[in-house]
Amino acid sequence: MKTRNIFLLKYVFALIILFASSWLIIQNHKLFEILKEKPSDIVVTNIGATNATVYWKNNEGVFSILSYKEKEKNMPYISVSGSDLYKNMKEDNYIYKAILSQLQPNTIYSFRIQSPKQTWEHDFEFSTEEYGTKVELPDIKTGSTEKGNFLLIDNKGKKFMVYSSSHGTWALDLKGSDYTVTEYAQFIPSEILKEELKASFFRIISPVYAESGANCKTNISITNTQYLPTKSQTQSLLDRLIGGCKGHYAQECYSDVYCQSIEAGVNPALPITLWVHESAGSMYAKYANVQDFGINGANIPSRDFTRQLRQFLDVQMADDYISGYCTDKGITEEERWATKYARGYCTDENIAHGKAYITEIREYYNWLTRGTLPSWPWNVSKSSSACDRSKQVTNGVYRDCQGNPTGTNPQPPDPDPDPDPDPTPDPGVTCTGPDNKPGKEDILVGQTCKDVGGCECFKGTIKTGNYLKDIACGLVCTDQAPAPAPDPDPTPDPDPDPTPDPGVTCTGPDNKPGKEDILVGQTCKDVGGCECFKGSIKTENYFKDVKCGYVCTEENPTPEDKTILEVTDKDLHCRNSKGCICYWNNKTVQKDAENGQTCTTDQQVVKTESICCYSNNSLSMKMPYDCSGVIRSDISKENCRLESTKYEIREGISFISPLEVIDLENPLIPKSAYDLINISDKRVIAVGEYQGGQWVSIVKYENGAINGNDFQLKSGKSYMVSSLHDTEFPVNGYRVNPSNILETAGWNLIPSFAFDGKGTYSVDILKNLEFNKIKQIGQWQKEKGLFDYTFKDESNYIFGNPLKISQEEGIFIKVIK
Repeated sequence: MKTRNIFLLKYVFALIILFASSWLIIQNHKLFEILKEKPSDIVVTNIGATNATVYWKNNEGVFSILSYKEKEKNMPYISVSGSDLYKNMKEDNYIYKAILSQLQPNTIYSFRIQSPKQTWEHDFEFSTEEYGTKVELPDIKTGSTEKGNFLLIDNKGKKFMVYSSSHGTWALDLKGSDYTVTEYAQFIPSEILKEELKASFFRIISPVYAESGANCKTNISITNTQYLPTKSQTQSLLDRLIGGCKGHYAQECYSDVYCQSIEAGVNPALPITLWVHESAGSMYAKYANVQDFGINGANIPSRDFTRQLRQFLDVQMADDYISGYCTDKGITEEERWATKYARGYCTDENIAHGKAYITEIREYYNWLTRGTLPSWPWNVSKSSSACDRSKQVTNGVYRDCQGNPTGTNPQPPDPDPDPDPDPTPDPGVTCTGPDNKPGKEDILVGQTCKDVGGCECFKGTIKTGNYLKDIACGLVCTDQAPAPAPDPDPTPDPDPDPTPDPGVTCTGPDNKPGKEDILVGQTCKDVGGCECFKGSIKTENYFKDVKCGYVCTEENPTPEDKTILEVTDKDLHCRNSKGCICYWNNKTVQKDAENGQTCTTDQQVVKTESICCYSNNSLSMKMPYDCSGVIRSDISKENCRLESTKYEIREGISFISPLEVIDLENPLIPKSAYDLINISDKRVIAVGEYQGGQWVSIVKYENGAINGNDFQLKSGKSYMVSSLHDTEFPVNGYRVNPSNILETAGWNLIPSFAFDGKGTYSVDILKNLEFNKIKQIGQWQKEKGLFDYTFKDESNYIFGNPLKISQEEGIFIKVIK
């Protein structure tokens, strides 16, 4: 009995040990999984009065969200949406970047990082700076490094992070020379693309094999050139993207991507960016199984440009693509789109991949356009007239890695061939005889006409019943019958339109209110037409309008039927006084429209509004049906006018307020900071943008290279320019009004024209209640080589010199919220 109890105790003890060991193993595994999510190398950089940027690393690239709050306040944490996730190619891990904005100056903030299994908060905090009391010109330091490097720069305890992008240089406003540079990470999207394309060797091979080019449509003429990137920008990037292999199809297929996108109502910059990102512009020459637009599945083969693009535009670019998808994860719409497009299901793991994917897309988009990726949805006004496809053919060219073409594209067909072309006279026939004898020479079928006056052609024998046709001298008589004359109208109009009196001279401009009033029997002499009255000119006696030159008669106007509008790929406008009937989807959807309304492609009936029209090198507001050029729906009524100006750049420091350029392909018009330096033949040596008390974007030409990341020159903003000599750039374009100049706290550089009509001097602005948040105004004084200021204290007393706003193109304002 005792032995049995001892055995039982041992058995129970063994079970306890077993369960305890299992529990420990499970807990250790959970702990190990949690530790895999732990953030490391956390740094807070680029701290200003109202913003900061936090970077950290993680081995797994898990879905993480940073949230923050003021340390001393008992308030909930605020989550940062739209953070970036990069693949670190130096350490084979991942880098996170979260930008914190709208912060309070001189305030301590605490933050934490939430991963799927753990919240990490171990005394993570930082302090914002105070608002500066003055503006300082940048002390620009530059350097070179490997392409794609993230560099952590420590300047007297203040940390900055810069990214060297694709050029391997950096430029930063650093005070003094006491700074250190440390490589933090490396991110090269083109190298990631190479790895992914190499992996395509292990996929199922497409039914379309090497030595056949992209099956896009080519020989397309673009008439609406308002969207970036241009063909030259696209081709330039593709030429250097994949190790020098130039076997892409920008030359043949760019226009097809651009035009199909606009025809589908999609901003062409996004399909072009995805085309470059997914397949390096259909790089068939180097990789075996290219998915042109990344479409994997849906029975869409790889190396089939046309079907890949059509699927991408119809499905992935549709407005409802992310409807109801991944809405509860606290991520942006762009991240939702990227997660679904790149991975499919909405899981934490897939979201992390989606964030990494959209980070790459942002970088490619910036490379191509020098701009920032817009918000979803990526729509533009749908247009079927943006391109001329009358001469398009299917591409038959294959390009090798040197860019050399094999094969040719067929000559485009005659868009409107003559089904019955006129015969060509025999040049060897001498036409004789005067063309004045009665009748013409009579000849038989098979004979050649030699009479200068032409011949009458007969079949069989020359008699009236055998006459076929007349032919010109030099032509052979054939038995082909002449084209029959058109039949008379079987139902002539019983009440044809009256004919205007040719003796009437129409006078007056067609712009006065209303039309001339006339009575029955009188003739209209107003170029704008007349209103016809019966009896006496009273409202109740009006019964029709007549055109200039016509007599007002007692006949009632013919009632109009409603116009039928079948809407397919473009909006249609109702211009019938009786109204219109609009149909969609092969007449399965029907709606009524009144005169002056528009039936849209999305099955809406709306008021027809005037639009901005670009035609004959000018911008003006017109009704959409009167625009013979390109409708520019992106340009507001206030900005719809073309200006000619000069960017006048002095030796030393100047400021410019750019126009939005219409001619994007003109190589002599600067559209970016790099352009200013290059087109000026290196007279311009530095360009900078100033926001929130910091030089947020800056480039400098030094030691034979341009250092720093290029950026667009946008209308509605102002930029500092440093130049060795005077220079100027004539520019045509349109001006965009600045966005809310009171939105960003701290010091900001804005265009001086933002105050047009608001005041001439800085004192006027500081007294204006509309600008009550502006507490200080600064302006560069070229003669003194320094800034001068006007400021307002807490009691609204104004001090300092009155500054004439228009003296410089740009002016600095200090906004306090």
